Amino acid sequence: MLIIVARYSESGLTVDFDNFVGCLIRLETLFNTFKTLDKDESGEVELTMLEIRVRLQGADKQEQLKLVLFKISDDGKCIIVDEDKCLKVKDLNGEEDVFRKIVNMMPTDDCRYALYDCSWESKDSPKEDLVFIMWAPEHSTIKKKMKYASSKQYIKATFQGLKFEWQVNDMSDAKDSSVFIDKLGGRGVVKRLEGREV
Repeated sequence: MLIIVARYSESGLTVDFDNFVGCLIRLETLFNTFKTLDKDESGEVELTMLEIRVRLQGADKQEQLKLVLFKISDDGKCIIVDEDKCLKVKDLNGEEDVFRKIVNMMPTDDCRYALYDCSWESKDSPKEDLVFIMWAPEHSTIKKKMKYASSKQYIKATFQGLKFEWQVNDMSDAKDSSVFIDKLGGRGVVKRLEGREV
């Protein structure tokens, strides 16, 4: 409890609204993860350090997550994983256009947040970076766009190690990989994206 207070409180041990929402998202994620791991519903989970590191990714490279979509729940009270819209490395094997596959996972008339574990190469070295995606297509309602926009900073604050953000407001932002490559530094920097030359 003291760690939560130290992380989310201001001076004088007060918690403002932004930190309160950030704390709720973090706690919701922790409780959902615990429920997933507590298969026998005993209220206890025992993990080794290695299991903790690979819990959601899987020890096998093919089982590692590449894309996770998040949505605001139907009651509008929390942000949850859109479980039907996750991709693992194995889901992209033999895929000619990984970028197009990712775009096709997104709804055309609704908003989403997403985390994309992007593999790319510069002229110097291969890289793997977490990319935060804010998906708010033109056919989504104004109300949904506003709700997702107002919650964006809270969900971003819960993810450590974000290096890039890609915001899609209409399909011209996602028509091909060029707009996304510009977010990574442009064609002068990016030589390969998901194993393909750009």
